[in-house]
Amino acid sequence: MSVLLKIVSCATILNFAAAFSVGVYSPSSAFSPRTSRMTMSLAQNDVEQNISRRDSLLKITAAISGATATVLGTAILPANADIITYKLQASASLRMVKRATRQLDDMGILVAGKDYNGVHDAIRVPPFTEVRKNCSIIIAAAEDTAESGSLQQLYADFKKTIEDVNSKADQGIRGKKDVEIQGSYDDAVRNLKSFIEVAERVITPVGAAM
Repeated sequence: MSVLLKIVSCATILNFAAAFSVGVYSPSSAFSPRTSRMTMSLAQNDVEQNISRRDSLLKITAAISGATATVLGTAILPANADIITYKLQASASLRMVKRATRQLDDMGILVAGKDYNGVHDAIRVPPFTEVRKNCSIIIAAAEDTAESGSLQQLYADFKKTIEDVNSKADQGIRGKKDVEIQGSYDDAVRNLKSFIEVAERVITPVGAAM
């Protein structure tokens, strides 16, 4: 008899808890068949909702995984597209660098005459002002070649020497006497021409590539 009472008591407590949790508890409803059916229905709904939430999470996880794979795949494409773009632009950039080299050659008269203002102005007009951009395009286009390192080094050397030319021209403009530019100028010319020689070995003219 005591065992039966314990079972009934447990069932009553469970019914009470279920009814109280959904806000439908009343002293009479805790023991009614309707409450039992409601409790079973709520439990079934909870199970179904848990399954539904699990399935939704699985679908969302799969969608996220698919989206991540797509993003990772397309993230490579801009880099590949840039390389192709650089290769297409490299021939034109190389022509512009050659023009800048001729302009640099013409500057030799100004350097020899220590015309500091003339040197200062000459390296600030096109196409010389476009050398940085065009050399960068060539270096990017040659990134997948054996000459990539050589091009980067030659451009770095040229940049250092032409900046030295500019610095010395500024010193002359400010009144410093007998500032010697010739050595730095000669190095700049040599470095840029060496850059062109290497670039010509790796840059394929657009027309020849078709």
